[in-house]
Amino acid sequence: PTAVAQDVSPVPSIVATPTNLVIPGKMVWADLLTTDVAAASAFYRAVFGWEVVASEDPGYLTAMIDGRPVAAIASYEDEVPEDAEGLWLPSFSVQDVDAAMARAVKAGGRELAPAENLPGRGRLAVLQDPQGAVVGVLRASSGDPADGGRPQAGAWLWPEIWAADPAAATAYYQAVLELEAIVETDDSGMPHHILGSGNIARATAIAIPVEGVEPNWLLYLMVDDLADALRRTVANGGEILLPPRAGEMDSVLAIIADPTGGVVALQQFGVKS
Repeated sequence: PTAVAQDVSPVPSIVATPTNLVIPGKMVWADLLTTDVAAASAFYRAVFGWEVVASEDPGYLTAMIDGRPVAAIASYEDEVPEDAEGLWLPSFSVQDVDAAMARAVKAGGRELAPAENLPGRGRLAVLQDPQGAVVGVLRASSGDPADGGRPQAGAWLWPEIWAADPAAATAYYQAVLELEAIVETDDSGMPHHILGSGNIARATAIAIPVEGVEPNWLLYLMVDDLADALRRTVANGGEILLPPRAGEMDSVLAIIADPTGGVVALQQFGVKS
């Protein structure tokens, strides 16, 4: 889809307390664009315990965990087909949004929403990469969430791009987000292109592992009990797209879709295979 959320005023900061940090290449925010804000909000509240807070715009809600902003749930603002599905849109931190967009277009990307200042949020633009995945670039006015700290259930763990050509996607995001990259092979022999900055991994790019899936960003949420999260998913109108399977670092993971079609991965650690 090419529709993106429009300016909402005011929109909340991405951090509970200003940090004044800029951590280029880090995923710092995520928006679920959906045709049914109410259904999506009810789902994430029931399955992950998110507190959903209203704004002045009924089509834009903020999800919180223990008072900390974690995501937004927003209506598509442009006209979309009735069968349009939800889309999770990650936003990555950059020093200069306009410069990042210039690099994106030069490298073959397409501008979907031009850079604009959102009161309370910062300067944001949305692009589509050469393979079709949609992503935001953000210079947050309040600063980025700091690195480190223990991951929290219901919070984001990791962004991963499923690409037709992961090497090309890696080179593209290296240029746009000014990241470094290395390639590692997982236990199954699949190469993972790892993007990072400041000696910290920020994202991975892999070859699309499922037939019929278009290039997209897949965001991982941490859960304490994957089996329970999957039960709640089904009980609240969601769908299990990929059943549980072993992941890296003593983890188990699955992929689900919310009732509006938004897709996320769930991962639980501390599970011996």
